[in-house]
Amino acid sequence: IHKKFGIGQFESIEKIEHNSMISDFLKLKYRDSGRLYVAVENSDLIQKYIGSKFSTKLDSLSGKSWKKTTYKVRESVRALSKKLVEIYKSLTREGISFKPYHEMEKEFADHFPYRLTTHQEEAVKEVLNDMESNNAMDRLVCGDVGYGKTEVAMRAAFRAVTNAYQVVLLAPTTVLARQHFHTFRERFKNVPVIIEMLSRLVSNLEQKNIIERINDGKVDIIIGTHRLLSHELKFPSIGLIIIDEEQRFGVEQKEKLRFKFKNVEVLTLTATPIPRTLAMAFGRIKGLSLINTPPPGRTGIKTRVQPYELETIKNAIVHEAARGGQCYYIHSRIATIPGITKLLQKSMPDISFKYIHGRIKPEEIDNIMADFIEGKFDCLISTTLIENGLDIPNVNTMIIDYAQKLGLADIYQLRGRIGRSNIRAYCYLMYPENLDLTNTVKERLSALSSFSAMGSGFQLALRDLQIRGAGELLGPEQHGNIMKVGFDYYTTILKEEIASLKGEEYIEPIEVKISLPVTAYIPQHYIDSAGLRLAFYRRLSSVTESSELSRIKKEMKDRFGTVPRELNTLFKIMDIKIHAAKANIESVAAYHSKITFKLVTGEKIETTITGNNILKEVQKEIKNFASKLPHLPNS
Repeated sequence: IHKKFGIGQFESIEKIEHNSMISDFLKLKYRDSGRLYVAVENSDLIQKYIGSKFSTKLDSLSGKSWKKTTYKVRESVRALSKKLVEIYKSLTREGISFKPYHEMEKEFADHFPYRLTTHQEEAVKEVLNDMESNNAMDRLVCGDVGYGKTEVAMRAAFRAVTNAYQVVLLAPTTVLARQHFHTFRERFKNVPVIIEMLSRLVSNLEQKNIIERINDGKVDIIIGTHRLLSHELKFPSIGLIIIDEEQRFGVEQKEKLRFKFKNVEVLTLTATPIPRTLAMAFGRIKGLSLINTPPPGRTGIKTRVQPYELETIKNAIVHEAARGGQCYYIHSRIATIPGITKLLQKSMPDISFKYIHGRIKPEEIDNIMADFIEGKFDCLISTTLIENGLDIPNVNTMIIDYAQKLGLADIYQLRGRIGRSNIRAYCYLMYPENLDLTNTVKERLSALSSFSAMGSGFQLALRDLQIRGAGELLGPEQHGNIMKVGFDYYTTILKEEIASLKGEEYIEPIEVKISLPVTAYIPQHYIDSAGLRLAFYRRLSSVTESSELSRIKKEMKDRFGTVPRELNTLFKIMDIKIHAAKANIESVAAYHSKITFKLVTGEKIETTITGNNILKEVQKEIKNFASKLPHLPNS
């Protein structure tokens, strides 16, 4: 999507000579064979279209249809923004201001056996800042399985208990609740904190005893399933609610505790947030922290979508067993699991199979899972019961039959059970051979196939938001608007309108045009992939600080080797663009021995080139303008 011309189709990156300058241009195709060439330094004017590929129409280069579309969308979004601001006001509750105990928190942090990733550090900082404020926290922490969301939650829990408040952690399954229980107990073993669990794995007599102690305020951290929503539990000093895998709970369940305890802080953890939650985060009703940094050595999961084929299944399972690994086979129907097990066992007599599902006794499930962890059999056949389960690094192949019946987040969560080590993992999404898939199902399955890299959960949630719409919060009309302008541009409009309603000034970034007689581009021999070159061009053109430019340069050097001359020149041009925008300059051009600067006021200023290095001359003049900035009108 080009901001001025609308939806076009990216065709290629072409090298063009213009005014003695050789540069890369993005070639976009529009309706009626129209072509638009965009200089790479201005590729921030383009956003990727995220919407339904089945209903996308190209716009015309006249810009008339796009102008009409954006006007209608903006009018509709303005009405939505008013609703969102009202919801925001109603949800802005007075909360608890948790006091930080820095020495104790540092000691607790030092016991973490790993080094926090950059995104983990940011998430911890944002959560703790929320807890210090007077407003009740409502923050979403989004990160892939194994990316460290639990450690962020434990830092928050530590601050709550040091302030003498109870913490409640709500998990969707008994397996996940028990995993959290063991993780929290191990992490807090050096801290005088009492942690208990409530789920069907705990006997009735023990549950009764734990409930009494919770109601007397004698338990600090309570971990459990839906059992925690029972009216028997009073939580006399509750301060923090942590909801894990929020997509597994209904709206009523999630809101029950929060509305029962008005001032409580809420922290939500998920790999793939549901569209409604994501929409609320983009509308700034919820805080959003993204953890996108993968653990060291982790690789992506190769995902294949295909019709059901027994031969492929046999090859996948035998291949995994041959390299000493284990498999998951996901079959959603309890009634036919025994039959599937017999079929697979007959087809592969040298492979050992066992199955589990929700109607088997918890103790038996525990025993089968324990055997699987110890490698006593090759393939576990299960319903989606293992969606939130134990981490088993030796399991690196998954087959999901009837994949078309599962939601995007469900499959992604299941797929997160494999690829937990540095061994390449494989996932097969299968559907009945003669089934005619709907467009929505095709998009869902192809999305999973596309997003196989580590840290794709958030992108998948975005794709789910386009495919399904944002539920009751946005409604069908807004879903249509997302399709018309794409999700990225839709959220840009939404943010602008909400800022306007809140009385915050939205400043349109200055579009700086640069025309200098130099050669600047990313050589194809340096980065062979056109898609990757385009991604770096977009990142470079969106940078607003020189320090960020330096970080990208360092990253490219680490990934691709010594930075070539043409790319070095491009970095200098981008730095000129950053400083020009700050100095209220909208165009920089050099012809013969003159440099012409055009200010946002319309004023033109010319200077004479005195040296041989034109880039240095331009940088010097822009810095000179910047020093006189106070007398210029602010953009």
